[in-house]
Amino acid sequence: MIEDTVFILKPDAVPHRAAIMEELAARFQIVSLRDFHCDIALSAKLYPDDIGRPIFRGIAEYMAEGPCTVGVLRGDDAIAPCSLSDS
Repeated sequence: MIEDTVFILKPDAVPHRAAIMEELAARFQIVSLRDFHCDIALSAKLYPDDIGRPIFRGIAEYMAEGPCTVGVLRGDDAIAPCSLSDS
């Protein structure tokens, strides 16, 4: 089934963006791609379930460490491979 999914390359992945994007482009259509910087307000929108938990401050600081990349992929079963996250 053709699916669209949003992905975020977090600050530690951005230096490896070219290789990651090459791998993704081999499997999916890249519909959009944009670089952004994440501040506390945006972290709160991205991780609303963690606001008020001790982990939120660490997430917000980590996301603010450097640039991030957000994109949309389209393809057969695009959601499952992009659902891997440790935060």
